[in-house]
Amino acid sequence: MGTIIGFDPGPEGFAAVMLKGRVFFELSRSLRAAVNHIVFEGEPVLVAIETPQNYGMTMGRSMVQTCITVGRILREIESRPIENLEVRQYGRPTIKGALGAKTDADVRASLRLRFCTCGSKGACKKGCKLHGLDNDARAALAVAVAVQENPGLKEW
Repeated sequence: MGTIIGFDPGPEGFAAVMLKGRVFFELSRSLRAAVNHIVFEGEPVLVAIETPQNYGMTMGRSMVQTCITVGRILREIESRPIENLEVRQYGRPTIKGALGAKTDADVRASLRLRFCTCGSKGACKKGCKLHGLDNDARAALAVAVAVQENPGLKEW
């Protein structure tokens, strides 16, 4: 699979990570700038968006705002003429399961196993590939890694 862009939407915005093979970098938190990376990539791109799911509970403002963020991401992507683009949406349980994780801590540990170069079992040290990524960017990376390693992953 070519380039994968993982999006982790939230109530206040989103995080996006571009993953090519085993190399990744965080994209701008500006939606237009992040989509520009996709437009100018020049090779097939898969956009994977973590999408909120309702488990029969009352949805609060935060969940509704996150759903609106997903809509904004989709609208911005669809408004641009991008060839060789595929957009998929995945629920958080699917992403966790694909990484062999049950909790968010397990997801972080899974990413450390794949990318950590400092040997840390906790927070990555300066110079490590994962150093400096906040939780939202790590969640976006988790989406991209799960899809990369599991091409047939069940969409939302």
